[in-house]
Amino acid sequence: MVYRLVCSLVYGMCIASGGFAAAQSADTVKEEPAVQTEDKNEAAASEPTQEANSEIEVKPAATVLETKESEEQIQARKKKINELIEQAEIQLYGEGVPVDLSKAAVLYGQAADLGSPKAMMRLSALYRKGTGVEQSQEKALELIQKAASLDYAPAQAALGISYLEGRGVEKDENLGYDWIRKAAENGHALSRVMTGERLLSQADNEQSKQTGQEYIDSILLNASPQELYTISYSFGHGLRLTKNPEKARYWAKAAADKGSVNGTYYLGELYWNAKEVPEALKCFEKAAEMGLTAAELQTGRIYLYGADGVPKNPAKAVYWMKKAAPIASNEDLLTLVGLELSGPRAVKNHEDAQKYLDMYIARAKPEELEENAEKYWNGIGVRKNFDIGGALALAAVQKGNKANVCSYAMKLATPNWLGGDPVTAYAILNDCVLQKDAPEDQVKAFEALEKRMSAEDLRKAQNLNGADAIEVIKTRRVYLTGK
Repeated sequence: MVYRLVCSLVYGMCIASGGFAAAQSADTVKEEPAVQTEDKNEAAASEPTQEANSEIEVKPAATVLETKESEEQIQARKKKINELIEQAEIQLYGEGVPVDLSKAAVLYGQAADLGSPKAMMRLSALYRKGTGVEQSQEKALELIQKAASLDYAPAQAALGISYLEGRGVEKDENLGYDWIRKAAENGHALSRVMTGERLLSQADNEQSKQTGQEYIDSILLNASPQELYTISYSFGHGLRLTKNPEKARYWAKAAADKGSVNGTYYLGELYWNAKEVPEALKCFEKAAEMGLTAAELQTGRIYLYGADGVPKNPAKAVYWMKKAAPIASNEDLLTLVGLELSGPRAVKNHEDAQKYLDMYIARAKPEELEENAEKYWNGIGVRKNFDIGGALALAAVQKGNKANVCSYAMKLATPNWLGGDPVTAYAILNDCVLQKDAPEDQVKAFEALEKRMSAEDLRKAQNLNGADAIEVIKTRRVYLTGK
């Protein structure tokens, strides 16, 4: 299974969930958890960006009717709520339709009116961010309070944290912990740990310490893998819990032991930060085997460059970096091209090298292409390779880097490059050397080329207009060899 990032609208933090590939930055290899204010099936999409439609008024949740409902009415209401939330999720995620946060807000509002605390929490997040609706901290808080009053543990946790941090309300630690305690009693994992840790800190009260330990022990037994990971991350980053790397590792291991891909990856990150590289690699590779793209990339990088206690392994590096190619950095892709084109025999694959070169070129800007062309052509910090350098230089020209047309022509004039083209090179350089203050190296390259060309090729080149020659190279396929 591959994973996508799903972010909490309440806290703006991300988890990996089954579905699409994670669209994660190649420069970072961690996935932040959503603070569990809702169960794992209730995580909302990444923070919306669509502007609010000021013409749409979403009604706040109506007071749930106290009139006794029949069992049939209760089931009908639940069914309607589920349908509305499902429709809202489609609009929120943009699954098969364009993202429409205003429609999502309307649908959540209708579900909230029917008494759904989950919908109230979703709508609260939209009001807090001002996405899909006009921003209103008052309405956001009102909805959280309403959901909390319905004994909804995620809302109780959110309200408690709001009081602890003074977010939207006057800061009140006692009231905050009261709500956290209620959420804990209703089974909210992070709240149980927060409550347990607070009770354990009361050194002069053995009963409180015992109760606190019972809270924590119950979480180890009953919490989901994702909840355990969230607790670990909270300890690791000092979110809601006092920062404690040892406790972060303890909870991450518990999450990993229960099969959490995020917990496994995060445990690797904690080992890595502690300079325990072999243990870190075990965790990263295990998470990679579970389909986490960021872990595939990190594992590939470690095998590529080696580290303390871990020798280089080009075959494993290529294997994992190819899997992570969609999120790899441009540098990673270019490294992959070099390995598959000129690395050890076990990893050579010209067809794949071309594939990842094409992927890199599609991403890179002309200036970056030209810079890397010079590096590979001249062997600056990398193994010299005319095929890669020439291909990148051509791609830079094709992407509009007109200033380097003459530089590319000089490469085409290189006698010992299979991708060279003396006729086209001469036609372009013939114009380049006419320019005022033409660089001396261009003049020398032009003169040297003329001396070694056959009479037939020289006649073709002198009768080929330089501008026409440039147009020809703009349409050429960027190959790694002269095809």
